[in-house]
Amino acid sequence: MILEHGIEITRAEAWLDLVQHAAFTQHVRLIKGNAFPLRRGSLVASVRWLSDRWSWSNTKVCQFLETLKAEQMITTEKHLNTTVIFLCNYDIHNPSSSEKNDAETPPARRPAAPSPVESKRTLNRGNRRIEATAEIGCTQCRA
Repeated sequence: MILEHGIEITRAEAWLDLVQHAAFTQHVRLIKGNAFPLRRGSLVASVRWLSDRWSWSNTKVCQFLETLKAEQMITTEKHLNTTVIFLCNYDIHNPSSSEKNDAETPPARRPAAPSPVESKRTLNRGNRRIEATAEIGCTQCRA
């Protein structure tokens, strides 16, 4: 595995590494005597641990995580010396076994998917009012 040889990895490989380490089921993770309850699609990782793992500087790791947040791919919560990272849309890309069975069900028998949540807000730009509608793609990440 490339991560074991100390070779700097690409951003795509770093993303896949986050996905690989995300919790597949809800559980509690103990790190240095601290309990972190993890839900599906979340992981505990310090910037230093990711930096060492990916052979990146701390600054590059922070910039990468900020980019993922800006792209609404993750949300984060800071805790002491570590961060809990929530992967948005984890269930879409990594369905549980019951969701996989639903995917194999013919479309006529499958329940209709709920429509995406929309957020409306009015922006004041000079003398004009602009109404913006945005689709919120990561409702599971918001607490």
